[in-house]
Amino acid sequence: MKLFRLLAVPALFAMATAVAAPALAQDKPGMVKAEVVEAVVNVSAVDRAARTVTLKGPKGNTVTLAVPDEAQNFDQIQAGDRVLVRYLEETALFVSGAGGAAGAAQRDMVVLAPKGGTPGGAVASVVEVSATVEALSYEERWADLRGPEGKVRRVNVPPSVKRFGEVKVGDVVVARHTEAVALTLQKQ
Repeated sequence: MKLFRLLAVPALFAMATAVAAPALAQDKPGMVKAEVVEAVVNVSAVDRAARTVTLKGPKGNTVTLAVPDEAQNFDQIQAGDRVLVRYLEETALFVSGAGGAAGAAQRDMVVLAPKGGTPGGAVASVVEVSATVEALSYEERWADLRGPEGKVRRVNVPPSVKRFGEVKVGDVVVARHTEAVALTLQKQ
């Protein structure tokens, strides 16, 4: 995912994390691993001609972001401003049951602040890959999965995957990875 947007909107985080919930609510074998990081950073430079903003984190690290033309409140950002950054990364693995085909898909979501509002917005990317269980070993905790391109790969199944003993040959395993970032200018 590109971190090129100067954005905000916590609602996008809720949408991004809710993507995994329906499948996991079916009480199927699986796991979810999520990490949320939040920090207030400072705008150390703004280049209006290049439409870039350089942010400096609390540990002194810097990153320069290209701001897209769609970010219509770019003119309000100045060096010295503070920006609240929220970053979410989540991976969900679950069994969707027998049948179905292996596949892959990606969805991207972007929300920008309205013209004249506080600069900010959010962007999220959700990648989902499904594969069919071809063979498995409960004792050795591995499964051979046939992916969307027809290749079979052996994967080790960590102990954090609950109810592995319920997975059967022919089941479809889904891996869903979500990344989201939201940035909001903090008024001083």
